[in-house]
Amino acid sequence: MVLEVVGAAFLGAFFNVLLERIASPEVVSFLKVKKLNERLLKKLKLILLSINGVLDDAEGKQITNAAVKEWIDELKDAAYDADDLLDEIYTRAKSCTSEVQNLNSTSFFSSSDKELEEKMKEIIEKLDFIASQKDVLGLKGGKFCIRLENCNSDEDIEEQTRHLSHIIACRYPSLSFEPFYKANRIRTFLQLSLVDPPIFFLNKVPHDLLMNLRCLRVLSLVGARGSVNELLHFIGKLRHLRYLDVSQTQIKKLPNSICTLYNLQTLKATNCQNLRKLPRNMHCLVNLRYLDIKGTHLEGMPLQISKLRGLQKLSNFIVGKEHASSISELGELSNLRGSLLVQNLKHGADTENSWHEKDVLQKLQPHTNLEVLDILHYTGTQFPSWLGDHSFFHLVCLSIRRCKYCYILPPLGQLPSLKELHLSKFKELVSVEPEFYGVDSCEGKQPFPSLEILTFYGMPAWEKWIHEVDHESCRAFPRLRELHLEECPRLVGNLPSYLPSLTNLTMRYCKQLESSLPRAPSLCSFHIDNCWKLQILEQENGCHHSLESLEIHNSCHSLKSFPLDLFPNLKSLVIWGCENLESLTASGSYREGQLHQHLNSLHSICIWRCPNFVTFPEGGLPTPNLTSLKVRYCIKLRSLPQEMHSLLPSLNELQVWSCPEIESFPYGGLPINLKSLRIRDCDKLITGRMDWNMQLLTSLVHFSVEGRCEDVVSFPEEGLLPASLTQLEIQGFSNLKTLDWKGIQHLTLLKKLQIFFCSKLESIEGGGPLPNSTVDLDVWKCPLLQERWERENGQQWPTVPSDNLGIWIYDRYITLDRQQDMSGTFNHSRLIVVKACEKMVVAATSLGQPG
Repeated sequence: MVLEVVGAAFLGAFFNVLLERIASPEVVSFLKVKKLNERLLKKLKLILLSINGVLDDAEGKQITNAAVKEWIDELKDAAYDADDLLDEIYTRAKSCTSEVQNLNSTSFFSSSDKELEEKMKEIIEKLDFIASQKDVLGLKGGKFCIRLENCNSDEDIEEQTRHLSHIIACRYPSLSFEPFYKANRIRTFLQLSLVDPPIFFLNKVPHDLLMNLRCLRVLSLVGARGSVNELLHFIGKLRHLRYLDVSQTQIKKLPNSICTLYNLQTLKATNCQNLRKLPRNMHCLVNLRYLDIKGTHLEGMPLQISKLRGLQKLSNFIVGKEHASSISELGELSNLRGSLLVQNLKHGADTENSWHEKDVLQKLQPHTNLEVLDILHYTGTQFPSWLGDHSFFHLVCLSIRRCKYCYILPPLGQLPSLKELHLSKFKELVSVEPEFYGVDSCEGKQPFPSLEILTFYGMPAWEKWIHEVDHESCRAFPRLRELHLEECPRLVGNLPSYLPSLTNLTMRYCKQLESSLPRAPSLCSFHIDNCWKLQILEQENGCHHSLESLEIHNSCHSLKSFPLDLFPNLKSLVIWGCENLESLTASGSYREGQLHQHLNSLHSICIWRCPNFVTFPEGGLPTPNLTSLKVRYCIKLRSLPQEMHSLLPSLNELQVWSCPEIESFPYGGLPINLKSLRIRDCDKLITGRMDWNMQLLTSLVHFSVEGRCEDVVSFPEEGLLPASLTQLEIQGFSNLKTLDWKGIQHLTLLKKLQIFFCSKLESIEGGGPLPNSTVDLDVWKCPLLQERWERENGQQWPTVPSDNLGIWIYDRYITLDRQQDMSGTFNHSRLIVVKACEKMVVAATSLGQPG
């Protein structure tokens, strides 16, 4: 909380804190990254500004007016809610900053991001109502703040008006400019368009009116279109202007008249795609503190930029080819803080010599208070001496990318506070030497003492990783939590031998790496992708007690048997494309009437495209909490795990795809709690479908069956399917001619029926209606069925009971009135989908309308 208790006299200060938090880069960036509605944040800001303008008057009147005091109390509650929400957003933003910078990041808090958006809507609605009551209570005060929405009456703007915000929420707003002439002492004007594309009334503002507003301190033209360039030529007359925002406009250059605004402190021109030049006399803006030019295409910085000694925030410095400030001028801007992006360093060099490149970077040595550093497209062969110096005590995040000529890494191990290190696209780097650790000998110091995330990515020539002396007192990476090795195809050397804090290990496209795994007693997640020679089951590593998630993709080709016993706490196992894997083993199988419980944690198993996989553990899988089992493209597998009905009581999902040698389910059948069953391209298994005892699966809601099944002419047979089904999918039956009505008439809960790629299907045997519950019927690539419908004018099409009829034909949705004559064909259907029916012609009399 910003303040625990806020009295009425301090509400104004409290609101200022809220407004600062709304404008903070962390909050704004969080909403962008999470793709939440940024307009809500802008609307919240405008409402707070509107209320803030009457607080002085409210604080004076609350003593004698009980209604005003109650209004302030309600305002406090709403403000506290807004404060809590902004605190939560700010905290989440700071928490996921490091993850956003990680090359393998996954979205945090995704399940609750929408809840934040809903909370913000509720708070805005509450504050908006409170703001609307201020006029009823007669709250105006000397510093009157007005919020206009679309068009308001003329009397809303008075001579006393000082702060004005204008919200455009409809496509055709109307606003009279006459009231602005009497409110000639306006200090603040902010405009927000909530429609897309944005509309701005300033496009049509009379120029003499702008000249009349000579007291303006804050002017926002964000996103304005039209005659913005013409307006800017008059801005030089606004001598008191402190804040000017021309972001997201189409301006090509800022007029030199802006340089006469000697009181200007903030100039924002972000995402002005057409902006090429800044005014040549920018150095005259002696009070400028904040210059944001992100997202522009500037050709360089104006000369004498170093005279802006008070500049505290500079988003970008662009090194120009000629007639522009040289990079040496940056050294005189001693008050700069925050982040700075230096672009086009190549223009600062007069030769391609790599030593000159190093000299340029040497002169760019930043202050030792630097926290985050990103070096991109450096073309030198070595780095300057300051990079990696232990004096950079505050440096926590370092990223060095696309340094294509560099063949040696800087000594980064002596950076005491470094937490994240990302190294990528070093084309000439062959070996990581001990110098990388930053110490010549142990000396009792641990290299990289604070490092938590380390990424090597896109190192095509890297072959060896040579480690420092491996004494316990000076082992590197004592706090490393995440290690990512990606696209290092020639790397063969060993990994660090001991990583006590490692929780996440990712290795991708390191095809020559034969290294044994580091000892990592805290490892939770291990992802391997295209690491053909990697060994993961060495005896010296013993049991991986901490590992919870393991994914092996097209890797570990020497692996023949996977012992589940070595991973007693594993929750999720994915093995994909392991060429020589033959079996899963577990000593805790079901024997002598007793179940060994050491694999209680395993919830999900997926075995995919393992052409030599033939067996599960003898006696079955001792995994009582397994909820999902997926076996796909295992062409030699003959049987699923034994005793499934008893050993897998928690199984909810079973998928068996392209396992042509499986002929039946194990003895005892399937687990009775199964909810989803998908069988695909297992013709031998489907042939024995009447032995599946599916009627016992009273929890089954989704059943999908696909395959050529040349012997199947009618499907499904009576008594095959359980009455619990809500979704049924039938695909690819090459000789299926009829849909057996007796096999589906008892499915009283069925909501969706899909029939795909059944080229010979032409009728429903029995001719009865589909179950009353059926909502969706989706037919795709069943040409004979459509031909018969056309020939018999729909008489063979199933009846789907409900109130309305909708048909999808060639991606066009047609809704029909229930009173229309359908000749009994589609009486009262909700939705019928007919796709890819090339020969289908819809009879006009059948649909009750022409065409």
